[in-house]
Amino acid sequence: MARLILHIGAHKTATTFLQRCFFLNRNLLEQHGVYYPDIGPNPAHHILTTPWIGNNEIPPAFYGNAGPYGVWERLIADYASRDGTVFLSGEPFSRLQPQRVDMAALAARLSPFEDVRIIYTARRQTELIQAIWLQKMKAKLAGDLGEFLNHACTRFLATGVPVEHGLIYDHVLTGFSPRQVTILDYEHIRHAPGGVLQTFLDLIGVGLKAEQMSRVGARGANISPDPLGMYVYSRIAPNERPDKGELARIVAALKELHSARSTIYTREDYARICRVFAPLNTRFEARVRMHQPDFAMAPEQAEPTFTWRDDLSISDWSRVAAAANPGG
Repeated sequence: MARLILHIGAHKTATTFLQRCFFLNRNLLEQHGVYYPDIGPNPAHHILTTPWIGNNEIPPAFYGNAGPYGVWERLIADYASRDGTVFLSGEPFSRLQPQRVDMAALAARLSPFEDVRIIYTARRQTELIQAIWLQKMKAKLAGDLGEFLNHACTRFLATGVPVEHGLIYDHVLTGFSPRQVTILDYEHIRHAPGGVLQTFLDLIGVGLKAEQMSRVGARGANISPDPLGMYVYSRIAPNERPDKGELARIVAALKELHSARSTIYTREDYARICRVFAPLNTRFEARVRMHQPDFAMAPEQAEPTFTWRDDLSISDWSRVAAAANPGG
């Protein structure tokens, strides 16, 4: 029987990069006893959450007569009896609102596999909250930034994605035991030898090095746009999806005015996030260490060097607006 590793996010922790890289290297991985199923409609396995989380982007005909549960039935029939390791990856498994995966039902569905492990990557909240807002802004789904930040700091959710890692840990443990759950820290694994990809190859137990894998390009990694540039664009053109050319001109103008890397936050926004989440992260870290003694979350930067949102003067806004639309 196969063992199964299910990677459930978090969002914005190199998930898209990993999914596309594993999908691109399916044949090489299979030669080493690792299966990354191609079940569509994209390189990730988001479709496996549809018995619990609705997805209007997937037409009913895609599932076949058996519906969303039929995808699971085919997956188990095709892979559970094999020798080796099945690797699945989908961030919606870690969503909590407005719908969530029933973890006890998921554990029952995975019972035909010999062993099941859940992997979740935690990211410090100043980065995670910003990255989620930027991702949602690409589709004009983030809404007002102030409301978004307040919701994250009071409800611990960013458009349904938990940003307090203890919440998703609690949820996963409704179906799985702590020994089945491995928590990673994004800051540590991104700077580890071979980076995020090598970390996952080692966890899976495949004897491959990251450099042996065909790599996706930068476009395939879903890298976040410049934070302050996106914020400025959202204020200049609040009802439009980002235009790449206009956004690039805004970013270039900002770089001429302020050379430091940028953030969507004011200094007080950043300080508030640190105040709210530092004790929660300490508690989460202690819980995880009961089963992973070496686990540690990277602390927030005490005095980061950013171009903050409140660094922009009225003159800066005028210059950037002119650069965004030079013919206007």
